Amino acid sequence: MRWRSTAKIVLAIFVLGLSTIILFGLRERERSSESIVVERADPDARMQSRGSRVIQADAVGENLRVDAVTQLTYPDGSLRLLDGVEVNLGERDGREAFVVTGEAASVNPEQTHVNVTGQVSFQSDKGLQATSDVAIYDEQSRVILMPERAFFTREGLEASADDSVYNRDEELLRLLENARVVLTEASSETTIRSPRAIIAETDGHMTFRNGVEIMADGQAMRANMADFYLRDDTTSLESLALQGGARVFGKDGDTGVLKEMRGQQIHLQYADDRDSVDRMKLSGSAQMFGLDNDLGDLKEMAAQEILVHYADAGDGIKGATLTKDATVIFFGGEGIAGTDLVADSIEVAFSEGGSVLGDVLATDAVTLRVPAQSGGDSQTITANALGVSSSTGRILDRAEFSGEVEYREENDSDAEVRTVVAERLDADLSAGLTSLDLAMFSGDVRFVDGGLSGQSGEARYLLADSNVSLRRALADQSPPRVVDQRGSIEAERIDVTFDGPIIRAEGEVESVLARANDEGREDANQRPGLLDAEEPVLITAASLLYEAKKKLASYSGGIHLWQGTTEFHAETLILDETIGDVRLEGEVRTRTEIRQTNEETREVEASSTNARAGEMVFENELYQITYADTAQLRGPKGDLSADLIRVHLLQDNRTLDRFVAEGGVTLVTDTRLVTGETLVFFDEDGRYEMTGDPVVILEESSESEDECRMTSGRRITFYLTEDDVSVDGQSETRTETLSRECPASR
Repeated sequence: MRWRSTAKIVLAIFVLGLSTIILFGLRERERSSESIVVERADPDARMQSRGSRVIQADAVGENLRVDAVTQLTYPDGSLRLLDGVEVNLGERDGREAFVVTGEAASVNPEQTHVNVTGQVSFQSDKGLQATSDVAIYDEQSRVILMPERAFFTREGLEASADDSVYNRDEELLRLLENARVVLTEASSETTIRSPRAIIAETDGHMTFRNGVEIMADGQAMRANMADFYLRDDTTSLESLALQGGARVFGKDGDTGVLKEMRGQQIHLQYADDRDSVDRMKLSGSAQMFGLDNDLGDLKEMAAQEILVHYADAGDGIKGATLTKDATVIFFGGEGIAGTDLVADSIEVAFSEGGSVLGDVLATDAVTLRVPAQSGGDSQTITANALGVSSSTGRILDRAEFSGEVEYREENDSDAEVRTVVAERLDADLSAGLTSLDLAMFSGDVRFVDGGLSGQSGEARYLLADSNVSLRRALADQSPPRVVDQRGSIEAERIDVTFDGPIIRAEGEVESVLARANDEGREDANQRPGLLDAEEPVLITAASLLYEAKKKLASYSGGIHLWQGTTEFHAETLILDETIGDVRLEGEVRTRTEIRQTNEETREVEASSTNARAGEMVFENELYQITYADTAQLRGPKGDLSADLIRVHLLQDNRTLDRFVAEGGVTLVTDTRLVTGETLVFFDEDGRYEMTGDPVVILEESSESEDECRMTSGRRITFYLTEDDVSVDGQSETRTETLSRECPASR
């Protein structure tokens, strides 16, 4: 007994020692394993390295250098740079040098396009600095794009905009949206606000367009356009040019002090040798001719009666009143007919001598004809009244039409006529009434352009871009509406580019797709086969972009599409109407009517199928619906969830052929719960084929309502309404059947 006790003690000591040795060995091994773990920033990257430098150069030398702490290289040759990104572009070929820094950047395979993000900072060698969240440099065009709010500074200047472009070659800073510029001197400050601005760093020139508000030392100014000219290398204002509705307001309200100035002063030339004439009246097919032929100057006036008013002795003609079939014709460019004005009555103001017109007022049966320039479109505008004036004091560049306004645009090479009717039209003219640049329509605006029509409270038509923007004029008015062959669109704002056309709609968009065109034309839009071609489709969203040439409609923001019992919900919806494809993204929910075999009657009948996923794609010509990113499908065949589900249809795109599920498949029917890796269901015979490692089926036991039978195997085939289950157990995973508690039913 004593030797046994001694043996037990020795054995215990040995086991304790061995355990201690193993424990310390494991700890040491774990510590060694942890020391070599590498955290990958992106598993899709082919290579990850530290201490990155990317250089883009040619035979002359270096064009572009990008430094960063971490570099990720992708299979296509593109790069992603992280931590301490710095983009350097040195001075070369007269181009200004600058540096851009940020938190991260991406570089295209050709290393000519750099997208910098995260606390971006920009600085040129001439002192211009900028900050933003995004900066994009393109070596081919040599510009820096800043599509988000950016802030710029240099000595004596601060600027900001929601969208900006810096041109390296021209040293031009373009503020494209919501521009704000502040000029500071020792004792003064000038603040300028405008939708758009151009700052020429080298020339000391700043241009503002589309409505400008200026506050200079407490004095307010407004205009459609403004040009600032600065003294060399300073922000000291040398001159300021205001154009288009220019107004200058005085700072004080004291008696005798300037209250307001408007840019309507005219200084023109005419004969000056009528020392004693006060007034002259011409009757009976009267005509007057201008002496000069400068662009936009008076060429001819004609009427049944002309009353000429003279200024003080020696000052020439002051004004003229034309009545009864009145006509005024202006000089055009070389080889181009000039603009003409016809009305029942026209009043014309003249400056010195009267050869150049000042303000023009026409009333009753007014028609203004602007001829086509260099193969462009001609415009004809009729109204009850017209006032023409100058914003510069030299050339007439503004027109105000009122009362039953009708605008017609024609081109000799195009049979279609673009028309707009409204209660009022305010237009910007160029080159002495030889063309219209901008037309602002208001009051029950309606336009027609071929098969496209629209209506709104007001519309802004930019002729150079062939673009019209539709808005409400008052909050209680109906929203803008556009109609074409595919249907109608209503929204808070609709922009139409006639070349295309391209339609952009923003704010509470309501789109109705009319009946599909059944004329069999090759250019007809293709409706998705999931939708009934004979019934309208309604879509609501936050925004819409429709490109007619591509037949592509992109909806975004709170998408809801419905037709009868069919519904789509998502964050984005893309309709490719060339082939009838549909793409939904972002919290996708759909309800579709699909013809399926009734398992009891074996008749094919329409039934509703609901689905959820992160993405849904319907391919019209492949007769296939794909649900991806945590897909769920609920219908008469059960509740199905998987990483990806494909629904295959017959050629009518309305009848189920089969569906396929892949990745983490779970199927719940009235009597079964099935899990596996893949599933294929064939609608013709109601057959399910599943594979997995293993496939597990839980089904209600026929012997007890509280127990389920579990069957597992690598490949299982079963039918929805039959008890027979075919199991292939000849694999590493064995087939097993046993009883257990049933899960909750669907």
